[in-house]
Amino acid sequence: MNNNNNTRMHPLSFALSLGVFWALVLFIAGIFAMYTGFAQGFVSTLGSLYAYYKPNWAGCFIGAIWGFIDLFVAGYAVAWLYNYFYAKVGTTSTAETSTARA
Repeated sequence: MNNNNNTRMHPLSFALSLGVFWALVLFIAGIFAMYTGFAQGFVSTLGSLYAYYKPNWAGCFIGAIWGFIDLFVAGYAVAWLYNYFYAKVGTTSTAETSTARA
């Protein structure tokens, strides 16, 4: 009924998705903070985590690069761990469930 390959995650695709999303969030937040003052607290808080992330053009680009790297690595690790644990636990749970239904 359900192919096991459909429940696995592709680590590179997941990592790229999270990295691009977070880079855009940081870039847009930096622009908002620069022109309107909105998200100033968000930018200053994350500026303590990401070096040189400030509400100016250079800071927006630097923050976007840091954010991309950060969530790319985290996303790849999460997808890899998900696939690892799914291979160890998920396949036995699926087998037990399908035999219980029969």
